[in-house]
Amino acid sequence: MDTAANEKPRVLVSAEEERTVERQVMVWLSSLPELQGEKLAFESLDEGVPGIAVFSGEGAYITEPDILGGHKAIYPFSVVRRIIPGDSPDMRLDAVAFLNGLGDRVMRSAPELGERISSVRVKPTTRGHYAGSDGGAGEDYEIKFDLTYEVD
Repeated sequence: MDTAANEKPRVLVSAEEERTVERQVMVWLSSLPELQGEKLAFESLDEGVPGIAVFSGEGAYITEPDILGGHKAIYPFSVVRRIIPGDSPDMRLDAVAFLNGLGDRVMRSAPELGERISSVRVKPTTRGHYAGSDGGAGEDYEIKFDLTYEVD
């Protein structure tokens, strides 16, 4: 039996709701001690330049509709750290350790999402790992998260 044929298609949240959640996630991440003093980019990193960015996943989607009009939803996102390691395995290990530490931190915290939207939990769905090269000397390391939230 083909399980893909039996899966329900995901119902995406409104663009306005997703925009609100994205912005609040950026504010929250910027406030975490691990990211203090870092310039946090959204959806892009400059080639060959170390940095940190947040990338949205395939879109926030509804997991549990409520008969009163609200819903539970998941906003998938990732944090990418670009490094220029040269021949240094230590820099690579530090990038993974940094992301795993961030993963541990977010499980003890959650963003304020605004009026009528409340965080339920944030959890890593992967550990920090090598995600690829920027085409030059840069290497990207990534950790993925799911933010579960409720809308009244």
